[in-house]
Amino acid sequence: MDMFSVSVFEDFIYWSDRTHANGSIKRGSKDNATDSVPLRTGIGVQLKDIKVFNRDRQKGTNVCAVANGGCQQLCLYRGRGQRACACAHGMLAEDGASCREYAGYLLYSERTILKSIHLSDERNLNAPVQPFEDPEHMKNVIALAFDYRAGTSPGTPNRIFFSDIHFGNIQQINDDGSRRITIVENVGSVEGLAYHRGWDTLYWTSYTTSTITRHTVDQTRPGAFERETVITMSGDDHPRAFVLDECQNLMFWTNWNEQHPSIMRAALSGANVLTLIEKDIRTPNGLAIDHRAEKLYFSDATLDKIERCEYDGSHRYVSLRGRGRGQPSTETVQAQTWWEQLGGGESLQAPASVNPTLPRLLLIS
Repeated sequence: MDMFSVSVFEDFIYWSDRTHANGSIKRGSKDNATDSVPLRTGIGVQLKDIKVFNRDRQKGTNVCAVANGGCQQLCLYRGRGQRACACAHGMLAEDGASCREYAGYLLYSERTILKSIHLSDERNLNAPVQPFEDPEHMKNVIALAFDYRAGTSPGTPNRIFFSDIHFGNIQQINDDGSRRITIVENVGSVEGLAYHRGWDTLYWTSYTTSTITRHTVDQTRPGAFERETVITMSGDDHPRAFVLDECQNLMFWTNWNEQHPSIMRAALSGANVLTLIEKDIRTPNGLAIDHRAEKLYFSDATLDKIERCEYDGSHRYVSLRGRGRGQPSTETVQAQTWWEQLGGGESLQAPASVNPTLPRLLLIS
């Protein structure tokens, strides 16, 4: 016999025997264990410690056991009848028990899942909102757009719109994970997407058909647009990243024309199409808009830089020169430029008004 470990519970003792039946766990009476019963055999000689786990072995009071200790999400027992509330997502409210939403966050796609990171606190590893994952409906998510509702209607979830080029559709989901619906089908490869809040309308670029289309989310709305194509380009043109300015009635997009790449602008109706930038540009990937300053930010994957310019394309300024790995997507929030770095799997941040040489690494996904 090679009895390695023993445990006691109620009227029985339990022990491990590494030599019996190629490693076994036995049970016997704690008064006389001669007539033991093997509970499990053939475990192997690696068998080590055993312990009995049972609620009756741990007497006491845990304040988290009743109504989750009054906490909305997480109740952490601290001993001596004390507890602390915490939030898996969101931040702890002033009452110390409930959780409230963050005012903003950065959302990004990993094709089959949407994740979020904080805009300013890279040390906080808890995601601002729960990840969105739906294997049945999310296969290759590319473009994202957002409808921020919480500021005007407290308690109303924000809406996230996204394109999935596997299914060739545009979908919607609330940022609390509820109410996923498909808005439009058969849209091809949508790589640029923007939301017009005043009209409750989505605009998108189609790399497949070289078009820009708009569609009202609520089709019962008076004057709703129903898949109206506002821009049709030549077969050599490929509109990609897309942003709009509701107040100025303008939309902007990058054009992946192999011979004549550019950044373009038009009215939201599709009228007055202009080419803003066509020199010193190769592969315009990301495009972002600073509404307050009325400036555009765009990334060039081939030239490996992020630039800014005015709405008319003037006063170009290089905000960042990269290190040769490309920037697929760019976003500007409150004088900070964010970009996604291809190959490194990184989301990076730098001030929008300076030319940093050492951007801060926020996340490696």
